Amino acid sequence: MRTPTSRRSRWFSPRPGEWDLAYLGWGSRFYGLYPASYKPIDNWAYQVVKSGNPIAIFPSGRVETAPGDLVAFGEGSHHGWTDKGDRRSEILIWIWKTPPRCPECVPPRGGYLLWKLPATIFRQFLQIHAKCREEVANPDGLTALALERHRLELELCLARMKQSKSRLPEAANRLDLAIRWMQQNLSVRRPVAFLCDYLQMSASALERLFLDNVGALPSTYFQRLKMQHAAQLLREDSMSVKEIAFSLGYTHASDFTRAFKTFTGKTPEAERRMPSRRDLVKGRK
Repeated sequence: MRTPTSRRSRWFSPRPGEWDLAYLGWGSRFYGLYPASYKPIDNWAYQVVKSGNPIAIFPSGRVETAPGDLVAFGEGSHHGWTDKGDRRSEILIWIWKTPPRCPECVPPRGGYLLWKLPATIFRQFLQIHAKCREEVANPDGLTALALERHRLELELCLARMKQSKSRLPEAANRLDLAIRWMQQNLSVRRPVAFLCDYLQMSASALERLFLDNVGALPSTYFQRLKMQHAAQLLREDSMSVKEIAFSLGYTHASDFTRAFKTFTGKTPEAERRMPSRRDLVKGRK
């Protein structure tokens, strides 16, 4: 590694033909006294403000940043850094020779992307930069692969941050997972216990999730799905009542008959005599 200057700590790749990482930057700087020139870059850069409030210079103007801000620049982008007076700040820098692996991380031609990193991801980025510094300080035959792995970690975080804006809220996502699990496991006899383990939720939290969103306890909702599926099987008339009972987790057909009548007000045999939707369609023809 090159000896740091009095104003910054940095590393340049000694193997430009082998490694995709071209540059790492870290350490405290006084951008008000020693600005980073406003100029275009030929590579792809990620810069994370670790401390201080340095001022980023963009073609569209100047933006005061804060710890946890990340700026991504691409080929042909113009940027620089300055600050007020003799304030101290630190920016972690990666410069790569090739474009981002994730489309969500590609800045517009000649432009930039600006992210506000949540605290957990901010800490993860600090760790990734430290791992990159450690890797280039002690290189071996696997360094190029290790650096690619660290780059993918970084970009996956950013891409998922961007995609998460269009994802379902956490409660809706968990409810969707719970209902799909129920639909695929109608023979389970203790669904709440299994669901709590699957979703890593307490029984009380699972109850609140269902009561708030579907107005029923999870056990009640599960029973509803089970009886609806039973009614469908009965109308298809391809399985006996006993076979249906066993397929839904009942040990005895009488238990199923009792549960079905309690839920629907009809016996399985009465349900079987009801015309199916397919029969109704045929009758119209």
